[in-house]
Amino acid sequence: MSNQKIDLPLIQRQLMQVKHPELKKDIVSLGMVSKVEPNEEGIEITIKTPNNDRRLQIGLEAQTRQLISKLETV
Repeated sequence: MSNQKIDLPLIQRQLMQVKHPELKKDIVSLGMVSKVEPNEEGIEITIKTPNNDRRLQIGLEAQTRQLISKLETV
């Protein structure tokens, strides 16, 4: 992905598909996405969770990585 132009609006739309497992809302609407920006390796996404529940963090990270990896293969 690092050699391609990064479509930030597309990535933000994709992030709207990542759902908080307990609240059943997307992480964008919940205000959990604090940063989406290109870097030398591709894209950096920072997601802030309301607590330190590691299972929640790992689950959200997995959903995010899966969606973004689909973009990279298109």
